[in-house]
Amino acid sequence: MDCILRLQNNGSGVSNTFQSCGDGDLQELLKETIELSESDSRELEVYLKESGVYLPPSPAERSKADLEDIPAGAKFYDQEIGAKLSLDTAAGLAACSQAMGMAIREDIAMMFGQMHVKKHSWV
Repeated sequence: MDCILRLQNNGSGVSNTFQSCGDGDLQELLKETIELSESDSRELEVYLKESGVYLPPSPAERSKADLEDIPAGAKFYDQEIGAKLSLDTAAGLAACSQAMGMAIREDIAMMFGQMHVKKHSWV
């Protein structure tokens, strides 16, 4: 359950920083991160629903904002976004490794192994 909450919050947090981002290359990385997070979240949700586990509600999608409309003190700078993206990626890899190690069932370990490989190949 913790994994699904982390994936949902990661997607919503990245979409917040995406709106503050001015660098085109960093925006592409953020888009890829959002897509990867949503893909992993959907995969985990499907598995949990099949297992009869109640899912927490996903956070609502953030409204779009123009970079120029965000006040200077309220927006994230590109260096901060890059550092947070690196930190979140490393934390995601560690979380997948931990879930693989703790999994009792082989299919669950394989699912987190696939998520780990996707994250690692993205890096």
